[in-house]
Amino acid sequence: MAEAVAAGVEPGNAMKQYRAIGLGGTFDHFHIGHQRFLEYAAEFADHLVVGITTPELTAHKLLAQSIESFETRKQAVESFLTAKGISGETFSLNDQFGPTLKDSQVEAVAVTEHTVTGGEAINQERTKLGLSPLPVHISTLVRDEHGDVISSTRIRLGEINRTGQLYKDLLQNGVTLTEAQTAFFKQPQGKLLSDVPKITVSVPIATVGDVVSESFLQAKVDVSLVVFDRKSARQAYTSSVLTEPTQTLFNPAGRISTELSDWLRQFCQQLSHEWLPRTQFLYIEGEEDLATVALVLLAPLQLRVYYGQPNQGIVELIIDEALKERFANVFRTP
Repeated sequence: MAEAVAAGVEPGNAMKQYRAIGLGGTFDHFHIGHQRFLEYAAEFADHLVVGITTPELTAHKLLAQSIESFETRKQAVESFLTAKGISGETFSLNDQFGPTLKDSQVEAVAVTEHTVTGGEAINQERTKLGLSPLPVHISTLVRDEHGDVISSTRIRLGEINRTGQLYKDLLQNGVTLTEAQTAFFKQPQGKLLSDVPKITVSVPIATVGDVVSESFLQAKVDVSLVVFDRKSARQAYTSSVLTEPTQTLFNPAGRISTELSDWLRQFCQQLSHEWLPRTQFLYIEGEEDLATVALVLLAPLQLRVYYGQPNQGIVELIIDEALKERFANVFRTP
């Protein structure tokens, strides 16, 4: 097996050794690491045979409900190959072997540092079938500026965008909003609702603000996080359903403190791994409004955030990549 592994071969030094090379993956939320993997494989062969995993193979993954459809992932790969002028084809990958266990055009396989065992499994099965092992070429993984691997899982977790930029870095050391940033976030950033919505799907929900939170709890909506400050329109507010907090934090007006962002980030990690046994009640001494902004930047995809818009109603935010980038760009722009 060892002689079949071409680890450490850099793409720029490799000749077009094969007519076709096989590789596979989920290719969810197609990112810079996927681009690198496909380009790496293309350095070795004239044609790529790319397996796209079916939903059955991705059901076990973290936040599997946020994985894009097969057709979306397939189209992303094909569009990239076309844009780069790389000859290739895609197919539905129902197991780790694909077409490698039969007489096919595939003359080698490409894997990443995380999927080396898949290449080994292919050659073990080929040996059992009396076939010679295929050369295995190992692509290095693309990492962010902190040295962590860029992955679809981290995108679904809401940690990074598709180029590996970290959202938590925008809140590092706490943030005091400028007048322009404050004015932006005072505008409704999502869909305006007149009342608590009827939610028919199982999704994590956070509410920010006393009146909104009270309305959701009284409507028996399953809420994962309630953020409140015992005020409404800056006046003291008492509610029978907003009682003993799970956690109390201080957050000054007009600021997202490090204490607040760190706690919300830990909450989001627990939420993503389904470690939360019950609703978390976060009481803010100071101002709770900007917890919404921090949640959008830190939370996993599909989390819904509801907050009150004065004299207009309830704002619904369904966190997706576009919303995260819209909020992030407010802080990236000088």
